[in-house]
Amino acid sequence: PSYVLILDNRVEIRDAAPVRGKPIWETDAWMKEQAGDDHLVSLAAGPAGENLVPFACLTSEAYRQAGRGGAGAVFGSKNLKAVAVRGTGSVRVPDIQSFMAMYDDIFHNHLVTDDNLWAYEEGTPTIVDLSQMTGLLPTRGFSEGVFEGVEGINSAAIQARKSRNRACATCPLACGQLTRNADGPMEGPEYETLGLGGSNCGIDDLEAITAFNRLCDNLGLDTISTGNVIGLAMLMAQEGIHDFGVHFGNVEEYLAVTESIAHLRGAGAELARGSHHIAQKYSAEHLVMESKGLEFPAYDPRGSYGMALAYCTSDRGGCHMRAFPVGKEAFGDADPFTLDGKAAMVIEGQNFNSVKWTGIFCDFWAISIKDIVNLVSSGTGHPYTEDELPTIGERIWNLGRILNVREGFSRKDDYPPSAIFDRPLPAGPAAGKNFTREEYETALSEYYRLRGWTEDGIPTPERLAALGLAGLME
Repeated sequence: PSYVLILDNRVEIRDAAPVRGKPIWETDAWMKEQAGDDHLVSLAAGPAGENLVPFACLTSEAYRQAGRGGAGAVFGSKNLKAVAVRGTGSVRVPDIQSFMAMYDDIFHNHLVTDDNLWAYEEGTPTIVDLSQMTGLLPTRGFSEGVFEGVEGINSAAIQARKSRNRACATCPLACGQLTRNADGPMEGPEYETLGLGGSNCGIDDLEAITAFNRLCDNLGLDTISTGNVIGLAMLMAQEGIHDFGVHFGNVEEYLAVTESIAHLRGAGAELARGSHHIAQKYSAEHLVMESKGLEFPAYDPRGSYGMALAYCTSDRGGCHMRAFPVGKEAFGDADPFTLDGKAAMVIEGQNFNSVKWTGIFCDFWAISIKDIVNLVSSGTGHPYTEDELPTIGERIWNLGRILNVREGFSRKDDYPPSAIFDRPLPAGPAAGKNFTREEYETALSEYYRLRGWTEDGIPTPERLAALGLAGLME
């Protein structure tokens, strides 16, 4: 393999053979040593990416992951181990004085606020108790929505081990919760890892979940998909479908199979194919929780119906970053047990997040459209307005749909797995709750209508023309 070294405006492709198959933290240290520069920053694949595991991630600065969708496998497919960067230049904006004045106002009056304080005080682990209280915390392969061992994995458990906060460069939110563990300090685990790698695998041992998190980060595995796949394998063993040698609550098996997945060893070689593959091979489609081949995050849609529509209309499948209706439903004031009105809610979230992620704004900053407009306008010199940003978001979303349609995606790919319809949760606030196929059909059709797409989920020429995308479907 090779790695790309970028030093200011000089780009080199260098031999990465000495770190072939090595974990990411070792790779990062080796590249810094080669460059003689401890300030070098890298984005690297681990053994999972080199082995083309479809849910392999990329890691930067130890605790930051491009986690979902298999970016690590993309690196691996190109024999690319890492990209390492050291820049000494500056960033220019059209009017630095007005930009810095705006930044100062946003920093003090819009960022360090009560709405964002949760990120500093507790970070994402605070969601564990929210999900438990609303009955949508994935437990034992998504077969339950409440976990009897929740006190071992919630925010209070994290706070008991917390040593200090950790921040991205210059960020006052400092949402990272650095914890003390047997293997040394570690940032996290975050909510998704606590949910999918914890309750979903029947694990209430925070030390074990932290070890799982460390393995995934260093080997280059997405903790969401990995925890989902392992939980499914455990549930299949419990149901007598197939025994992969992993069972709920068994820490030794749980950690061993994580390594096996990254290195394609034993049962891990099969689990590395993902939940869709193993469910199809062993006739366990009635248990699987994925959409378009991407495993569900830690919000069970049976406790927040809008999440089903959000996951399944997402361009990349089961993703909570495209739209997050659970924030308004189970965690808010909207009725979580109806699909009425959820199409519009999901579309609003998808369009807004398309703009937010394009602007590379942090997920944990509850930024407003107004602040995005002001920052982007001042930073680029283009006078954007609040009215046009939702349209820009819709344009971005439709571009994604055009690409998916080109690859053969249509309405048939926008449905939740059968468990959502046929296997209601047995206990907790969401017990016995599930919507029907007919109700979902109605909501999906409404979603397409509001999007200006056909009943088969294809963007119409008229809608594309209105968005300035005429001719892209031809």
